[in-house]
Amino acid sequence: MGRTILKASAFSLKGAVFAAVAGMGLLAAMGGAQAAAKTSVTIGMSVEPTGLDPTIAAPVAIGQVTWQNVFEGLTTIDKTGKIVPELAESWTISPDGKTYTFKLHDGVKFHNGVAFDSSTAKYTLDRARGADSVNPQKRYLSSIEAIETPDATTLVLKLKQPAGSLLYWLGWPAFSMVEPKSAADDKTTPVGTGPMKFVSWEKGAKVQLAKNPDYWNKAVSLKIETATFRFINDPQAQAAALTAGDVDAFPEFGAPELVKTFESNKKLATVIGNTEMKVVAGMNNARKPFTDKRVRQALMMAVDRKTLIEGAWSGYGTPIGSHYTPNDRGYKDLTGTIPMMSRRRRSCSPRPAIRTVSPSP
Repeated sequence: MGRTILKASAFSLKGAVFAAVAGMGLLAAMGGAQAAAKTSVTIGMSVEPTGLDPTIAAPVAIGQVTWQNVFEGLTTIDKTGKIVPELAESWTISPDGKTYTFKLHDGVKFHNGVAFDSSTAKYTLDRARGADSVNPQKRYLSSIEAIETPDATTLVLKLKQPAGSLLYWLGWPAFSMVEPKSAADDKTTPVGTGPMKFVSWEKGAKVQLAKNPDYWNKAVSLKIETATFRFINDPQAQAAALTAGDVDAFPEFGAPELVKTFESNKKLATVIGNTEMKVVAGMNNARKPFTDKRVRQALMMAVDRKTLIEGAWSGYGTPIGSHYTPNDRGYKDLTGTIPMMSRRRRSCSPRPAIRTVSPSP
């Protein structure tokens, strides 16, 4: 079974994602010798990561470059949102939900030649959940009471209480497996088990990766030899790079108002999908007048979500009405709970009387 590499989460407005794809979309439509000749890819990114280790910092851009390319986890999450095995070949869960036993793949090596086994998996999780950990998601491992390594390919997690989403959390970039000796330097020279190896980072310009010839998963047939992530934060420059063919894809294209300019270009394909990124209008319920629930509800009734999304992101967005997005399993469309009040209805609604009380002498 193949794998989608060079994963990059796209930005969004309330659950909508816009991605402009150039060369990769064109390449997918080509066949024969022309397609076979494409052995490199250049991905455009709006934001340069602050580092390259997703286990010590939260910015999404870190995982966009390294997750599933350089780093891998015990589990991973496929494009449909399903939890699938990765460095863990399989697992069993005890009837009480408090013991997870993972069978790890044998013969896996990090890019520096060190073997991946249960001891390195234990090191990674202990490092992520420890008292001194700076892992941005460490709280999700708080249910782990102890970690055991009966043999090199068996990892056992003993939990304080059941954690139904543990397998899902272990598939996040924050819990990617790291090699103990190189972990301290992963921020600038990442070492993982993935299909791509780190080559260089020219800060302010690009990160370069190269194919890992010793990749453990022989079911993966990697078609490219090199990958470059170029950092271009100006939307007009992004459009120019796409049109000129300087980048093959831009998963975080920053100017949705320019989408229509690409329609006549046969070499460009536009892909729109969903993400878990969202924009929320927040109010401080502890401060007046927002302490009054009716005030908060009235503000929401005055918001025209459709017009807001159209103006802010050229219509590439989905009203959600809650903190969940359509990708979440617990999502429920709540946009009709406090719907926008029409202008006519607002103009006809009775207004509360305001009394002015003179201060006592």
